[in-house]
Amino acid sequence: MLWGNRVIIPNSLKETILVELRREHMGVSKMKALVRSHVWWAGLDRDIEALVKACQACLSVKQKPASAMDLAKSALAAHTP
Repeated sequence: MLWGNRVIIPNSLKETILVELRREHMGVSKMKALVRSHVWWAGLDRDIEALVKACQACLSVKQKPASAMDLAKSALAAHTP
């Protein structure tokens, strides 16, 4: 199911998506930007914030906001076969 151009993630798969995101340890700003461009679920921001708060590696990049270049690189990487 789609919401705009984003895939709506069912409750049963949210944890799987969050586990994959955590592996990258990109911090809350970058993680939210990446996720918001591809998927949606109710409470997405809250879930990402909780995930980052529980991860020391994610917290280490917490104060470094995503730059436009970083976001562009992430978007290109996501769409490259």
